[in-house]
Amino acid sequence: MTLFEQNKRLGEKLRITGGGRMNVTNNVFGVDQFTSLSTRPLKHLFKSPWIKNRFDILDELGIEYVWEKNRAILASGDAVEEVERLSQKILLQDNATISCNSKVLTIEKVYCHPELDSVSN
Repeated sequence: MTLFEQNKRLGEKLRITGGGRMNVTNNVFGVDQFTSLSTRPLKHLFKSPWIKNRFDILDELGIEYVWEKNRAILASGDAVEEVERLSQKILLQDNATISCNSKVLTIEKVYCHPELDSVSN
């Protein structure tokens, strides 16, 4: 897994904006809360287990938050430190890398046939 970050380091945007507060997620989180010319991609996004299980994922990562109306706000009030802690956690995983100064311009889905892949290797 590679995490791409367009800035020179993770959390750089948080350092620039300051304040340390960070909206982690919303309680009500669905297609109706977003504006888009095409709702089809949004509908697929909100079916994702990552979105549906976001509270479990936050708990698993040890991210503490408090509720302010509909928004879950980072409890520590230090978003920069929290991003650094999560960066270190990512880097400790065997299959994870972080690529800073990298901007994702396009994503292309490539279909592979498992039998053909084993022949070419």
